Amino acid sequence: MHLLNNLRISTRLALGFGCVLLLLILTVVVAASRFDSIGRATDSLLNEAWVKAAAVKELDAATRANGTRTLELLLSQDAARAAELRARISANRERATSALATLQKLVKRPEGQRLLADIVALRAQYVESFQRVDAEVAAGTLAAATERCRNETIPLLERLQAQTKALAELQDGLAREAGESVHGSVASGFALILALGAGALVLGAACAWGLSRSCAC
Repeated sequence: MHLLNNLRISTRLALGFGCVLLLLILTVVVAASRFDSIGRATDSLLNEAWVKAAAVKELDAATRANGTRTLELLLSQDAARAAELRARISANRERATSALATLQKLVKRPEGQRLLADIVALRAQYVESFQRVDAEVAAGTLAAATERCRNETIPLLERLQAQTKALAELQDGLAREAGESVHGSVASGFALILALGAGALVLGAACAWGLSRSCAC
C-alpha cells in the first residue's frame, strides 16, 4: 500500500487496468488454445474414429450379404436369377474392397492392424473359394459346389466374420473413447476459462479497492 501511495494517480490506474488486461489476454490465449485442442479432437472423432467404425460395419454388411447370396446361388435353378445374384455379389465385393481401403489408410493401432491383416488374408481365401464354387455351379456340378461350399467357403466366411466383428468392437471402443475425450476437453476448457474470468474479476475488484483506499489516503 505504501508503494501505491508513492505513485501518481495515473500510474496507479494504469497499473490496475494493466493487471486486469493481462488476465483477460491470458484468458483469451487459453480459450483459443483449448478451442484449438477441441477442434483437433473433434476432427479426429469425425474424420477417423467414426469413419473407421462405419467402414467396419460396411465391410461386415457386405460380407454377410455375400454369404447369403452364395447359398442362394447354390439353390437357384433360374439362369436369370443366378446372373442377378452374381451381379449383387460383385457389387458387395466392391463395397467390401472400398471399406478395406479406408481401414488400411486409417487404422494405426497394432491390434487393429493385426486384425485387418487377418481380414485381408481370410477375405482373399474366401473370394477364391467362392469363385471355385461359382465355376462349379456354372459347370453344372452342383454336388461338388455344395461340398466345397460346406467344407471350405462357409468356414472361411465364419472366420472372416469373426475377425470383422472383433475389429468392429475395437473401433467402436475407440470411437467411444474419442467422444469421451472431446466431452472431457470441453468440460475442462470451460472450467479453466471460468476460473480465469473469475480471477480477473477478483483482481479487478481488488485493484479498484486498493486504488480507492490509496487515493483516499
